[in-house]
Amino acid sequence: MARFRQIGTEWVYRQPQRKIAAVAAGLASGEVLSGAYAFDTWQWDTTDSPPDTINWYLIHQLMDSEAEAMNKVIRALRVTGKFTGGRLRIHGAAPGDDIDKDEIEDGIGALSTFTLANSTEITRYSRIKCKVKNLSMWAVRLSGAWPGTGIKDRLDELSCEGDTHGGAK
Repeated sequence: MARFRQIGTEWVYRQPQRKIAAVAAGLASGEVLSGAYAFDTWQWDTTDSPPDTINWYLIHQLMDSEAEAMNKVIRALRVTGKFTGGRLRIHGAAPGDDIDKDEIEDGIGALSTFTLANSTEITRYSRIKCKVKNLSMWAVRLSGAWPGTGIKDRLDELSCEGDTHGGAK
């Protein structure tokens, strides 16, 4: 049974006789004044006239954990960082499902959602146990709303644990 775990931006896959590592690309988005979305490298502390709240989110690319023919199950998440209004959402698709990227970007239609307690400093949050299964492809969306004052929101680590399950599809 293959196992995978994300450490920072590196996804590590463990199988009984081998270890495979892959790098997952990230996507950061912010809403600009016109109401449109822009995708870029963002500074989370940039406002037009502080203290404006900055709503932010980031999503790693949809991935199949290098086990394309196998379903996956996400068993746990853990984050380290400083968050205000933080939420983790697991999005995914079973074989044959449509993938609506707009829903993922808007933070709706998640298979599972977890709320993070507000923190005033960088915090290593407790491991969040979950069981989200039958995922052919999946992604985690992290979002928050930094109020524009105090220590800036930041992500230091996002760790996801899971396995493959079932037979090849």
